[in-house]
Amino acid sequence: MNLRPELPGSLIDSNISLDDMRKALELGRIGQLGFLVADVPDACRHFRERFGIRTWYVPEIHGAKFFHHDEPIEQVFSIAITYFGGYQIEVLSVSGADQSLLGPPPEPGQMVLHHIGCFVRDVETHRRRYQDRNLKEIQHGEFSFARRSKTRFSYFDTASDWGTNLEFIENRFRNRCVHMPHWLIVSASLFGMIEKQRLP
Repeated sequence: MNLRPELPGSLIDSNISLDDMRKALELGRIGQLGFLVADVPDACRHFRERFGIRTWYVPEIHGAKFFHHDEPIEQVFSIAITYFGGYQIEVLSVSGADQSLLGPPPEPGQMVLHHIGCFVRDVETHRRRYQDRNLKEIQHGEFSFARRSKTRFSYFDTASDWGTNLEFIENRFRNRCVHMPHWLIVSASLFGMIEKQRLP
């Protein structure tokens, strides 16, 4: 299996970096790198082989509501997350009638940097702010992966300028904004809310 992260557009230019993107868009700290993949388990194995990452967390998505231009859309997400180099790493695959909204489905063996994610206290505030700046929202929605938790998100199309998309993520536990730190995911796995997988 030869999964190679692909960085389309401007991020492959020598003078462009994630920090350049963060400053230009007036973002806070970038907390997540999201890779769109054809097969989540294969992508996890690639990270194990390439970077030695063995521990992954696989949430079960509940109560998903996804929208494009405020109209409901049909998508099914398969997700695994881990933590590496100060970032949350997310690998995801998408199926369903509206899967193409997130971009062309990767070919088997392909892994594409789909988005960078910023954890925020209020997704709606950031949606309005960046729509006012004439950025195109791809979709938004919400779901839960653990009891008493709710995650809201919004994807913006910044690929033409920066080579990858932008995601705002608001994660709440017991209605408190806690973002998605490593300790929260570990705790959720200890209580059986998220499946912990350790690759051999």
